[in-house]
Formats: sequence, C-alpha cells, structure tokens
Amino acid sequence: MLLSIIIPVFNEVNTIEQILKKVRNQQIKNIEIIVVDDCSTDGTKKILKDKLFKEVDKIIYHKNNKGKGAAIQSAQKFINGDFVIIQDADLEYDPNDYINLIKPINTHNAKVVYGSRVVKNNRYNSKNFISLYRIFFNHILTMVSNIVNNQNLSDAHTCYKMFDSKVFKNLKLFFKF
Repeated sequence: MLLSIIIPVFNEVNTIEQILKKVRNQQIKNIEIIVVDDCSTDGTKKILKDKLFKEVDKIIYHKNNKGKGAAIQSAQKFINGDFVIIQDADLEYDPNDYINLIKPINTHNAKVVYGSRVVKNNRYNSKNFISLYRIFFNHILTMVSNIVNNQNLSDAHTCYKMFDSKVFKNLKLFFKF
C-alpha cells in the first residue's frame, strides 16, 4: 500500500521543515509526498528549492496564489498511491493520526474517511481551533452541512480527509479565480 500525501503550502517558512519531518516519521512508511507551493512570498519557495527538495517526491510551484483547492487540484494528476491524504503545513494536524484514518479503509472497506477535531474531545476545546469564533461557526456550519447533505459528520471542515485514490482521481475539482 502506497499513501500519497498532498501538502498545500502558502507562506509556511516557519513550519515546512517540521511538518515534513513529522510526515516522514509517522507510522506508515510507504509514502509519496507532493508539496504544492501556492506562490509563497515569505521564503518557503526558496527553502523548498534549496534544502527540502530531497525530502519530497514532487514539488509543484504555482506562479500565482490560487488557494488551497487549486493546490490540491494541481497535485491530483501526480498521485501514484493507493490512498491519498491532504496534510496542511501549519502543524495543526498531527501525521501520527494517519494510522487512525487508514483503519476504516482497511477494516470496513471505506472509500473516504474524515478526521475530526472534536470526536472524543470537548467540541469547544480551544486547543483544536485558533479561536472561539472558529469553534462556534465550525459547529454551526457542520450542522448545516449535515442537514443539507444528509450526513452525520462531527467536523465537516476538518483538513484530514483520506481517500481511496480511485475516488480522489475521479473527483471533479475546480476553482474560480
């Protein structure tokens, strides 16, 4: 099993080395790392080119800032893995959780698994979010999303989403710029 890890990056000079180290040190060892630099202006691009290019399998550089969705779309055609996960570079999510995300795929034949910042935690635990406003509005938006999409998610806006690569490659991703 090969896990493809997409890391969208925008102005993460202070965290990019740390996140790559954490990704390399998590339990699943058969991985490919695809970094998409979304036109960083803080030195991230330079550190990727000069120092970190050997730590990853592919780096894609956007000439204009297009956003996270466009970064994910750019990486989509380069996926070689059996499964795909999206990893933010800001250290909010811990790559050691990959093993928990892959369990439902292996044991229940799931095709997509969402992580959650609130399962087994107090929903209003500010450790998992930047501010109380984000906690509150994430809760409201998750409830609305569950109603509109007839689903039962605890954290609809989580970064961690693991996909069977066949499902991921067939997603029609688009962005408006």
